[in-house]
Amino acid sequence: MRTLYEIIDSAKDGEMPSHEECYWAMLALSNVLNMDHMHLRDELSKPTTNEAFRKFKIDNSFYFYKGAMEKDPQVWLCPNEDPRTEEYQRRRKIGIALIDKIASEMEKKDG
Repeated sequence: MRTLYEIIDSAKDGEMPSHEECYWAMLALSNVLNMDHMHLRDELSKPTTNEAFRKFKIDNSFYFYKGAMEKDPQVWLCPNEDPRTEEYQRRRKIGIALIDKIASEMEKKDG
């Protein structure tokens, strides 16, 4: 099976991963999201000088996660995040080109 990165990247390229890849990717990403959310809550539960800000961050994280879990994934992602559209693919190609250009410039500086 391909790596999680490869599965996601191909989906962003507009390809449809296999049912099995989608199944395992969904489970892996769910696990990552849960672990990250627990870590964030642990960090934000530590006392700080700004308790209102800390509480806001905890609540915001909870409601963001809850909102995503309670919606159809296509609705939650919104049309701007649909890899099947030409506009999405156009923006993705621009983003990849920018990253490649930055990486190339960094290699020139380091080389």
